[in-house]
Amino acid sequence: MNIGDTILAKTEKMLGDEYETRTYHQASTIALALLPTFALIAGAMLAWVLPGTHAMWSLLIVIPLIGPNLIFTQWLKSRATRPAPKLKDGLWGLAIVNLTLCFVMLFGIAYNVSDPSLARGLYTGGIIGTVFAVIAVPAMLRKQRERDEERLNAELED
Repeated sequence: MNIGDTILAKTEKMLGDEYETRTYHQASTIALALLPTFALIAGAMLAWVLPGTHAMWSLLIVIPLIGPNLIFTQWLKSRATRPAPKLKDGLWGLAIVNLTLCFVMLFGIAYNVSDPSLARGLYTGGIIGTVFAVIAVPAMLRKQRERDEERLNAELED
């Protein structure tokens, strides 16, 4: 049993009927969608209040975002297809807020570090990362979903 199965089994033991279980999982989905926003708020605040190069410590907020997401992806892909983004149905408002918070954090770091070459690097990296995320990530996620569907269909045929 992996960590995802263990957490799920112990959580579902604490819950009551199917309605309570479904509602709990819906609440978890909401929390998962908002977690990056709150982490980015903390990162942006740290970037502006930590002095000098200490402002770069605000970048550590990515660790609690990436780690659980890797576990989530591995657990999900062995059971179902991973979701592909649908542009018209996406959480665009939340994405714009998160992107804005990323830039606020990067600007805070650049301001506090007071190194022009680092500031240019942060600005350039932020712009390139944004363009990459907007253009390439949706295509990559759609391709992953297609591979998941092919793999799961092949497993069903066996």
